[in-house]
Amino acid sequence: MPVCELLGGRTDVKLPIISSIYVGEPEEMRARVAEHRSKGYVGHSVKIAGEPVADAARIAASLADRQPGEFFLVDANCGLTVETALRMLRLLPSGLDFVLEAPCATWRECVSLRRRTNIPIHFDELVVSDASIIQAVADDAVEGVGMKISKSGGLTHCRRQRDICIAAGYTFSVQDTVGSDITFAAIVHMGQTVPEKNLRCILEPRDMVTIKTADGPFEVFEGSVTAPSLPGLGITPRMDVLGEPIASYS
Repeated sequence: MPVCELLGGRTDVKLPIISSIYVGEPEEMRARVAEHRSKGYVGHSVKIAGEPVADAARIAASLADRQPGEFFLVDANCGLTVETALRMLRLLPSGLDFVLEAPCATWRECVSLRRRTNIPIHFDELVVSDASIIQAVADDAVEGVGMKISKSGGLTHCRRQRDICIAAGYTFSVQDTVGSDITFAAIVHMGQTVPEKNLRCILEPRDMVTIKTADGPFEVFEGSVTAPSLPGLGITPRMDVLGEPIASYS
């Protein structure tokens, strides 16, 4: 059976892949959003650097040509303080539609910021266990999460965390810190089990590495992908690349 079936059953949703718009000059970032838009991407993760004035300009430029149906995450990678976040948000033009992801490094800072702004906030690095997601729900700390499979302890743990998020009414993305073909296959299968109303996006990590670790039908078409119906993850590992196993279990 395909892994997505073992994780609770597949949806018929085409999984939207989010672009990664790295930090640069505002108009350069705007152009990168446009480039991904031309390839069919409807979701964009705009990176910022912790500089209120410059970051406000980056966000405004990246969202300047927003199309119907598009969504934007503004990812601070835990690099803001409450002060710099508030300064940045106050500099933005009104009417910009985005979610602020991982604004601050600590739980206290993020919750403090959430109490002072009407911008939706997502956690990623701060929610990596059942307990932390339950705490987020109890504290009413976020509107959603970015679930990273390896940091959350693998697919079995992610299945449980997915169910908690769905029960809480969260939107969430399925990601990983980095990865190649095998990691992407796991991301796709987990994403394929998430109801459409709860799924924000999935991350495509294969361009982060230069080697190909497996073969399988995971082609991205017009900014989206679906899990194959092949057994397991639906991949054939390239053992000549992976080398001898470090350990084996039976």
